[in-house]
Amino acid sequence: MRQPIAFGGARFVGRGLLIVALVALAACSNAPGQAEESAARRAALGQIVASARARLSNGAAASAPAAAASPRQVRGPLLEVVLPAQGAQVFFAPVARNGSAVTWQSAGLSLTTRGGVLIATRGFGPDLMAADPAGLLAALARGGGKYRKVLSYLDGEDQRADLTPTCALEATGPQQIVVLGRAIGAQRYEENCIGADGLATTNIYWLEGSVIRASQQWVSREFGSVIVRAVE
Repeated sequence: MRQPIAFGGARFVGRGLLIVALVALAACSNAPGQAEESAARRAALGQIVASARARLSNGAAASAPAAAASPRQVRGPLLEVVLPAQGAQVFFAPVARNGSAVTWQSAGLSLTTRGGVLIATRGFGPDLMAADPAGLLAALARGGGKYRKVLSYLDGEDQRADLTPTCALEATGPQQIVVLGRAIGAQRYEENCIGADGLATTNIYWLEGSVIRASQQWVSREFGSVIVRAVE
């Protein structure tokens, strides 16, 4: 029996700073009442940053408990992105939408998702410039399958360089995940890909119904993987 997977809490604040997006779609509106909501949102996010900085300056351990201020104080969707190699936990807010693609931003970093699948990053070093998630999304809808991915990067001369791994997705069974203290019954899917050069990567997706609630997704050779969780 699989053990529950717990997400949430500032357990990764250590070498990295807990960075929180201070830009949100609500801030772009001047409609009555929304200015006050936007100000409250920024204030709550500011508290999270201040608390994280205080813990770091006091030499707090990476396993320190979350601050009193939390994403629960912030209205609207957020993405919690854990960067394991950097020891950082980053909260992103949505800043743009293009069809089904949503761009999320946080202090010099951005990422774009489609249907919960990562399709681009900016500010992560060697970035994922673009990706086509059609095969993966179709396989998730079917409950599994095989397909080819196209992941685009820039080489040392700023020319497009594609990776085209062959991937297989399979459902590995139900697994409970805990998101900010709330237990969610999810279906776990594992995606294993291998490229022409033998590069093997594994991604994991936890779905509630047809919605990706949490995932572990590979970005690049240099950066490794990120853990992404949808916070509502």
